[in-house]
Amino acid sequence: TKTDEWLEIYNHHRPHNSLGGMPPSEFLAKQNTGNVYS
Repeated sequence: TKTDEWLEIYNHHRPHNSLGGMPPSEFLAKQNTGNVYS
């Protein structure tokens, strides 16, 4: 549904200020390598 698509984008791909402007998927990938803020 459109709502599910929007939630996917909002929660996983949209940049978040609380994560330094990164989308959650990118933040998680960098966190797993130890390079979150580099």
